[in-house]
Amino acid sequence: MPEQINRNRYIAFLDIMGMKKLLETEGMTVIHSLYSKIDDITTIYKDQLIINYYSDSIMAATVDDSVDGYQSLVLFCAQIESYCIKNGYAVNGAVSFGSITIDEERNIWLGEPLAWVYELQNKLFFYGVVLDDNAWKQAKDIVLPIAVNLTIPDLVTEMIVPLKDEGWKELPCVNWFEFIGDKIGRANPYQDQIAPMRKHVKNLYEKFKYTGRGYYYISNTEMVIKHWYDFLGERNDSLKWGNLILEDYLTGKTYFETLS
Repeated sequence: MPEQINRNRYIAFLDIMGMKKLLETEGMTVIHSLYSKIDDITTIYKDQLIINYYSDSIMAATVDDSVDGYQSLVLFCAQIESYCIKNGYAVNGAVSFGSITIDEERNIWLGEPLAWVYELQNKLFFYGVVLDDNAWKQAKDIVLPIAVNLTIPDLVTEMIVPLKDEGWKELPCVNWFEFIGDKIGRANPYQDQIAPMRKHVKNLYEKFKYTGRGYYYISNTEMVIKHWYDFLGERNDSLKWGNLILEDYLTGKTYFETLS
């Protein structure tokens, strides 16, 4: 048996949404290609992460509780989310921290954090990845004070996000938004990030509008994007959100109801 397979780690559970419908409409070969591409673009994190693909789920855990491990896992989640959104696939997920046993040789994963990430992911009512209290406390107390020069700024931001049975709640959210445009940065947040995000999320509507509650997931994701844009402090009245205006949020209208 490998030594020290039980240790404190960060772990992420990501769910490819609507997999049954995707297999029916696109076929197994296309989904296999999606996973292969995800594996290719995240290969730079292989030294820091242990990754497992199973059906509609992706699990990734850090090899330890280091700063590099935390940063790699968050970037891994952000890049998968942004790549999938840009290519017409929807993902949500959660990150936790705690004692986890991983036997790579036998592909055995054990530990309470596995249950925590699954439960939190299942509560999300939008497309995105959040951190639970355990992961965020560890990051704030141990990682962030040390990692003063992170590769990408604001990897995680506390934002108001929708949960299925709890309404809107403040949770630490992985900033996959940073990777959605052609540039990483904020020289022109609307042009470089917000506009591409809205275009890709709108495209998901045509694909998932008839799949369960896909309509609401997409609309809620639009709201989270709006909240993130507000977080940037870029409140310029000249920036147009198409037919989406603040009053639509206040009255509870969804984004796609405003298009009619």
